[in-house]
Amino acid sequence: MNYINLPRQYNFVLNSINMIRPLFFSVVFLHALFTYSQTSVRIVCMGNSITQGAINDDKVIVEKTYRPWLWEKLDSAGIDVDMVGYHQFFMGEQEKGFATVPFTSRYTGKTFDRDHDAYYGITSDGLLNGSSVPAWTNAPLPKLSERLKNYDPDIALLHIGTNDADADVDKTEANIKEIIDVLREKNPKITIFLAKLTTFWKPINPRVRRIVREKSTEMSPVIFVDQEIGYDQEKYQFHPNDLGGQFMAQKWYNAIVKHLKSITSTKQNSDVASLIHVYPTYSKGSLTIENANNSEISVYNVNGSLVKELKANESAQQNIDLAELENGMYLLKIIKEGSLSTKTFIIEK
Repeated sequence: MNYINLPRQYNFVLNSINMIRPLFFSVVFLHALFTYSQTSVRIVCMGNSITQGAINDDKVIVEKTYRPWLWEKLDSAGIDVDMVGYHQFFMGEQEKGFATVPFTSRYTGKTFDRDHDAYYGITSDGLLNGSSVPAWTNAPLPKLSERLKNYDPDIALLHIGTNDADADVDKTEANIKEIIDVLREKNPKITIFLAKLTTFWKPINPRVRRIVREKSTEMSPVIFVDQEIGYDQEKYQFHPNDLGGQFMAQKWYNAIVKHLKSITSTKQNSDVASLIHVYPTYSKGSLTIENANNSEISVYNVNGSLVKELKANESAQQNIDLAELENGMYLLKIIKEGSLSTKTFIIEK
């Protein structure tokens, strides 16, 4: 694109912006991590029977899954969690007409929040695209995009692929990626925790980290949770018993709490970053930085390469000379008290 009707310096600025657009695209979203409701964190547990669980004729949860244990851990930790999803059933419950399955927190006395989006025997394709066969909830299962009209999660826990054919691992990978995309259509800021399956022999497991790397963004992180390591099939059973459910719950809990703490830290330090100012944005290389005392300063070029590192002194106002740098647009990254501030500036001599 040419800007032939603009003054020379503006042509330079606009062309520089076009050159650096890919680099700064992620910077725009660097602090766009979603914020949770002050009243609750909405979590959906997604998957197959390992997530759904089952009950018997005595209304006992015989395959407890991790869901009750995870809910209890979060609730007892003081996290106001709202488990969301398309339905509340355990496998077998709908046929037997059971209205409730009692599970009360041993620590708070609250009743288990049963909502989820998991289905006995379902594949990744079924979780994504639904099924016309009446099952699970005694009705055809709508596709995920339709089910999401009934709930809006902040966090999705995804443990899927156990029932997929091993020969269709490429399809399983594609389905998981599309599930992530559909969840983001509902909530662009959703955080997705993607599990390496407890069923260690499934060929999708070696691909989970790659999916996480490829699909994670600053605005909508995809976080790896290793449910495989340490899961003893003989001790915990294929469909988790109490010990298995508690094992899985602990893995999910650790990952969720770590993530929530990181977001809380970002929120607490956001005021620090907002006070940092850099000027002028267009110069021959002389910059003034305010309120960046005792900070670490890094300068990156349009290719994303580090070109200079500085350590700010105790003064509230810093003057730095970058005249040795070539003409172009640069990114200034300032870290102070654990808070990140990013600024752009242009050098033209």
